[in-house]
Amino acid sequence: MKEIYAWVDWFEALAKKIVDGGEARLVERAKNIDWATDNPALLRKEYGDENIDPFSFIYFLAQKRNAQRHATVYSSVSDVFGIDSEQLLSKTSMEYGFIFPQPPARNLLFHYKGNGNPALLWKFFRQVVGKDADINPHDFMAVLGIKNVDVMKLTHCLFLVSSKRFLPIDDTTYAFCEDLLGLPPLAKEKDGVRNNGFAHYQSAVKRFESAFPGCTHYEINTALWLMSDRGQKWLARIEKSAE
Repeated sequence: MKEIYAWVDWFEALAKKIVDGGEARLVERAKNIDWATDNPALLRKEYGDENIDPFSFIYFLAQKRNAQRHATVYSSVSDVFGIDSEQLLSKTSMEYGFIFPQPPARNLLFHYKGNGNPALLWKFFRQVVGKDADINPHDFMAVLGIKNVDVMKLTHCLFLVSSKRFLPIDDTTYAFCEDLLGLPPLAKEKDGVRNNGFAHYQSAVKRFESAFPGCTHYEINTALWLMSDRGQKWLARIEKSAE
């Protein structure tokens, strides 16, 4: 079932390409992608090119997962950035689906109507993608302080960019934490991250590591997702197709 993890290395490669290309190159590439829709929010002129920041790009892309769009969009991104997508877009991978956080349809961008902090977002993205993931706690809190950014959105992106280092703080990850793992409920965990920053987030990730010894972060996320209603429906569909 390695196909369900094809997205892990793909997103990691994409993040490195974004950092290597820099701000102007990301704008150029974003405009050359077939987003399978007219006037995509990421590219709207009223927001300006400076707001095509790496976090907005990643989160906007991650939302493009329905059956009508994901093959077109991910294939186009792979071509534009020069990333191998053979395994990601293989028949088996497309049948299994991409098991990673599903952003909501709204509030995909890391700015509010063009008012954000692109310089900060680029600075922080480079920290996240860096070899040692040397995160500046002040920058982490500053990104959380941008209007239209919250704990779930930011940790979704951290996980997508580097799923071997981070975990999402969301309703899927925390659906069973109180009963099965003895971990704090989601609302309390979000408050902890908002109030205490990156140190609290790190402690949350370490608690999951302790609860799932020997598992990678993306394996932990998948295990919790498979326990959810959506995951159970996915398993039923896969089992039926195998009959």
